[in-house]
Amino acid sequence: MQRAIRAKREADWTAVLHAVARATPPEVRVAHWLCDDGMSLSLQGLASSCDVAQVFVKRLESEEAFASVSLAKVQRRQDDGSLLEYRIDCLVRATR
Repeated sequence: MQRAIRAKREADWTAVLHAVARATPPEVRVAHWLCDDGMSLSLQGLASSCDVAQVFVKRLESEEAFASVSLAKVQRRQDDGSLLEYRIDCLVRATR
């Protein structure tokens, strides 16, 4: 039954890509996009500060393409510590 319900849900990935592009601050780099189930998206990358990562989350939350957005991880890089690594988990809004 779960599989049948998921099969009917689809994401507009063009809209998702545009939403991420619009929401990304200049001080943020998106390095990895992970999507395992077709509706959950994990964005990973680098940010200049925790505040900038939080701004990115707020901008993503304001985009229609996402049903929910949460900052799952933020930590200093171990190499030089000047940048932060982040992970943002998003639930993509179904188009039907």
